[in-house]
Amino acid sequence: YHSLYQISLPDGSVRWIRGSGYPRYDESGKVVLVGVVNDITSIKTIEEKQAVLAAIIDSSDDAIISKTLQGYITSWNRAAERMYGYTEEEAVGSHISMLIPESLLKEEDEILAKVSAGILVDHFETVRLTKSGQRIPVSLTVSPVRDSNGNIIGASKIARDISKDQYAEEKQAILAAIVNSSHDAIISKDLQGTIMSWNQGAERVFGYTAEEAIGK
Repeated sequence: YHSLYQISLPDGSVRWIRGSGYPRYDESGKVVLVGVVNDITSIKTIEEKQAVLAAIIDSSDDAIISKTLQGYITSWNRAAERMYGYTEEEAVGSHISMLIPESLLKEEDEILAKVSAGILVDHFETVRLTKSGQRIPVSLTVSPVRDSNGNIIGASKIARDISKDQYAEEKQAILAAIVNSSHDAIISKDLQGTIMSWNQGAERVFGYTAEEAIGK
């Protein structure tokens, strides 16, 4: 038999136990049970932590991918499926280069070289490809993955789609250009009347530079 159960010790602590055994005959011909009981609390704790981490990764809005130091994908969360269009079955075992435009393949070699040396690559902005061939701007954070002996055996990558951020920045830049090129004085101020922005039209109309006006 094999069984998994918990026991409560006199101090109130709870331990996980795995028991296994088999029947045999003793010298008198009577059936007795011979078995082993192992305290596997530490193993169960690790399993529970892994389950929590797996749930966090699976529910993340960012694409979280792990890969070998040779660039082969070993894990692929749901956000990666949504972002890149490949299912987990299609992605795991494939080379990470399927997500990289040909002109940027050298980037991946540089990233893997840094990770292999134990260096974290943080918020690296680049472009990646979806299954349909669409190019999307992403921000990458790539960390070394180590085994129990501290040896680097792979890399964990978090990819965030920053296309919305870039669109907002571009829209803001266009609006700023329109305001700055206007012949009218365009001024913003807070509810206490302190000037917050001052365009070139305001400089021409009132004679104050932006540096002189903002904050007054």
